[in-house]
Amino acid sequence: MLKTITSRAPTRIDLAGGTLDLWPIYLMVPEAKTINLSIDLIAETTLTPRPDSRITLRSRDQNQEITVPLSELNTYAPHPQLELHTKLLNHIFSAHPPETGFTLETFAQSPSGAGLGGSSTLSISLLGALETFRDGLTETPVNERLTKIARDVESTVIKVPAGLQDYYGALYGGLQVLTWGVAQHNHERLLDPIREFVAKDLILFYSGKSRNSGINNWSVYKSYLDQDHKMIECLHEIASATKQVEEALRSLDTKKLSLAIQAEWRARKRLALGITTDEIDQALALAATKGALAGKVCGAGGGGCFFVYAPELDQSAKQVLVSEVIAIEGIRHLPFHSTEKGLEVSTT
Repeated sequence: MLKTITSRAPTRIDLAGGTLDLWPIYLMVPEAKTINLSIDLIAETTLTPRPDSRITLRSRDQNQEITVPLSELNTYAPHPQLELHTKLLNHIFSAHPPETGFTLETFAQSPSGAGLGGSSTLSISLLGALETFRDGLTETPVNERLTKIARDVESTVIKVPAGLQDYYGALYGGLQVLTWGVAQHNHERLLDPIREFVAKDLILFYSGKSRNSGINNWSVYKSYLDQDHKMIECLHEIASATKQVEEALRSLDTKKLSLAIQAEWRARKRLALGITTDEIDQALALAATKGALAGKVCGAGGGGCFFVYAPELDQSAKQVLVSEVIAIEGIRHLPFHSTEKGLEVSTT
């Protein structure tokens, strides 16, 4: 009997080392690492088998839907708003089309363009459901091979190289130190009390403006490969600050962590025009006056989400900080919890 498949994956906050996850930049920057924290703003995919020979793709958060006959699956031109869905679908069933139709519905809790790795997380969630439908639910649906499929397919959608960190956050969850290397990458989970040490004092905001990670990433990518000395210097400074973030986390050193996040943000702002916005600068400056020790954008910047780090504030003081920041036009608070769970696939 055919069953409904549910696949869920978390987004992430990148604490330090974003951009260093771009190939081949991580091969050229010594000790390139990225540190991120998975959070419970989930991308969920539900696949429901049906008895006919049609496939319906539906995005609830984007309010988009298309239906494709199985006979047209490999020739169907991707819908602009569902391009990722259709390309992943075509990849999974490129050799052998499915024998029956189904409805594939997705819902992403992260705002579009938030810089939390939402589209990459959605890719992992989609792959979890599609591969389970094709192969059956195994004991280990989590497989690093999914990161390579998601990266390559998503790159054809955004038309520039895709960074790697988002896929690892979605696949494995937790607080991770990702070390980028030749032909293989190492992901190390930092367990409690380290995860709770940082997560409890992060406050996440959405600027109200979506960002285009492809534009900012391509600017960085091109400048680095053109041997732009300023770009090379900035990325090396980001790598150095990321190493300091890792050391501070391992030693549970609040002051050192604050300084390291600040150093990463100073270097990141110099990467390209548009990394920050007036609203984000205003919000981070205001948060500092309310007791936050550090903050930075998530992802490629240019809008999207940013966080502040406020370890010296109690809960009531943090609430005051939030109320002040969201008074800035367009900015809203995004409550979250950190999560140890990565990709989860189940059937009912």
